[in-house]
Amino acid sequence: MNSKKQAGSIVILLGLIGLIFFFFIFDTSVSVNGLNMRVNNIGLMQDRQNGIMFSILALVIGVFLVIFANKEENEALSKLANNRPASTLSGFVGSKDLSNDAYRLYLTKKYDVEKNSTLEKFSCGGAVFENLESALEYACKLDSNRPKVIVNVIPQSMLLGFKSYSFFINGVEACEPLLMGETKTIEVDSGESILQLKMNIAVGNIFSPMSDPFKIYPESGQVKKIDLDYDGKSGKPKLNLVD
Repeated sequence: MNSKKQAGSIVILLGLIGLIFFFFIFDTSVSVNGLNMRVNNIGLMQDRQNGIMFSILALVIGVFLVIFANKEENEALSKLANNRPASTLSGFVGSKDLSNDAYRLYLTKKYDVEKNSTLEKFSCGGAVFENLESALEYACKLDSNRPKVIVNVIPQSMLLGFKSYSFFINGVEACEPLLMGETKTIEVDSGESILQLKMNIAVGNIFSPMSDPFKIYPESGQVKKIDLDYDGKSGKPKLNLVD
């Protein structure tokens, strides 16, 4: 949890404690000498009112701090995504077969399959081919050999308000939110990938912390196994490289 979000959470907690104290515990009455009775004291009533007002103010400030910290996190993710325009996902949903025109078009764009007017041949990934079919077959081989990340959500005791985990690769949400005990295989590009994890909480996701950036360097055909877990001490989700 970053410092602003942590400070906001502390201020919110103090505000809640203050409200509970001044509403239900703080006594504004005093005993009357010689009489078996208590009466409200104007000074104590004023103290109670001030305490409630300051507690509400602390709640408002804390909520704004947390919202601002969340906004900064989202902007950081957007910036990371903009600096890495290449998608970390497969970018194609459907049958990965060369008889599928949609997949052929995807391969053409993904691996820059084009015809060289000088050589009258087709190029793909630095290699040259006599015809389009050979170039697409090579692109299909490259695509089928992309590295993969297998993410596994470690089962744990149910956290208060826990809903799911969002998993990001290079600032892009890599899949649908993952539930406890769920496993997902995700295709990535070769080279450096920055992984992050966000814990989604049922109440508006206001207090959802983002994990620290975690770098991996997958190469063609490699499979990286990642465990998604929760660190109870830091209160932050974490990523562990298994293989």
